[in-house]
Amino acid sequence: MSAVIHRVPIVWPLFFVVSCLASGNPRRGESKTCTPALKHIILRRSVVYCPLFDRTYGWGSHLLSKIEFKGENQMKVLLTRVTLFTVAILLAAATTSRGDGVPATVQYFPHDKVAEMFVKGGNLVKDPGLIVAAGRRGTGQVEYHDKTSHIFIIVEGECTLLAGGTMVDPKRTAPDQMRSADVQGATTYHLTKGDVLTVPAKTPHWFKEIPTTTLAYYAINIDTQ
Repeated sequence: MSAVIHRVPIVWPLFFVVSCLASGNPRRGESKTCTPALKHIILRRSVVYCPLFDRTYGWGSHLLSKIEFKGENQMKVLLTRVTLFTVAILLAAATTSRGDGVPATVQYFPHDKVAEMFVKGGNLVKDPGLIVAAGRRGTGQVEYHDKTSHIFIIVEGECTLLAGGTMVDPKRTAPDQMRSADVQGATTYHLTKGDVLTVPAKTPHWFKEIPTTTLAYYAINIDTQ
């Protein structure tokens, strides 16, 4: 049922109105039957089709009991309402799709600003659901994020990073994050300049060893629902 409901609001209301307009307005007291095109839509797509009503009262009685045709003015009002409803849905869809783990706008960062960011550390991009950080770090604890996935791009230095496995005695340090001092059964990766590693959400990961003084890297953090 959910798949049908998703497709009905956008296209079929407008087609319903157009089909009714094309078939003309009934006079008072007259019943109205559906056009073949409209009947096909209801059979295949509509969530309001009821075989009992079809057999007992006919197509026209079932559908037109919901709408009283009182002339062209009322049809114009109905068409306007359906159009506004459709526009509202499209605007809502456009709003919810922006900034969900993707860049919200075009942003440019010159190399000198990027170099400065590697010195002090911080976020180059901070859009809804997407963060691109640049900086240096040392070793730390095992980390686990419920909704955040990482893409690590090593720019300078080298490290040993563990990913996967089971955290040992994890502690919840934030609503969507846990940390621990150790992990068991993880896979070991030795990363150097130019290497890239992806870490999906809900995957323990640990910068366990950094033999160089520091590690310079990009961290692309993508939040998922």
